Amino acid sequence: HSQKIPIVTGLSELCKGHVAAKQASLANSAPALLPILFKLVTTPACGDAKSENQQQKQCIARAISNVARVCPPSHVEALFQKLMHKTLDAINTAENTSADTKCDLLLLAQALVASEVLEQKSVDFLFRVLKSFCEDDEHGARAQKRAYNVLLSICTNYHSFVVDESRVEILIDLLYRTTISSHVASRYWRLSCLLAILQGDETPDAKIRVSSILGVCYFSQSYRIIAFFDSRFRRNATLHKGCEQENSRSGILLFGDLA
Repeated sequence: HSQKIPIVTGLSELCKGHVAAKQASLANSAPALLPILFKLVTTPACGDAKSENQQQKQCIARAISNVARVCPPSHVEALFQKLMHKTLDAINTAENTSADTKCDLLLLAQALVASEVLEQKSVDFLFRVLKSFCEDDEHGARAQKRAYNVLLSICTNYHSFVVDESRVEILIDLLYRTTISSHVASRYWRLSCLLAILQGDETPDAKIRVSSILGVCYFSQSYRIIAFFDSRFRRNATLHKGCEQENSRSGILLFGDLA
């Protein structure tokens, strides 16, 4: 892996360019490059220290995101479907699948999410797959933590998908129900997902969502996250007042109680 990283980094930088001719050339090469990059992530690197190996895989994942942006969308979707079926197989054979394999598959999913080229139906498919990792702690702490990382990427890169009326309550309910089953290593990322849901949320139901999320944070004793909410939403006087009213009705901590 270590010898390939400079090449992968250079390829990643090329994909960031804006020259039309270069983009067209890369688009022709991308369908052949992506499977190779996928294999680099899922193939164990002999002799590398574990932490160094993970850093190299993160670098390759960034390259995958950049290459996917110039790749024909139909090819990215086909690769994504294959990846999801492998991930489902890993879930169904959890006892016989290593934590490294699960984390590698989830890292590839996160790379494609970061590219922002997936169709909404694919993001919805991934969300349903991630629920298995979030709800069931048998997959191990590392895999669950990675699953919440992927979910955070969805919340960040597909925010309109997340705050859709038909989905946002399902997501908040999932994050609330997994309070107990979450491994310690996953809790920060789980709460980061809750925070990301509210980023840029200008819908009329925003203050109700703040109230619900504060309840999850309070139940988790996540006072640092609540304090972050406090500093963020004091900037919006109308939203802050509405949140205080909603919280008063539900008996949840008010922002001011943290002072």
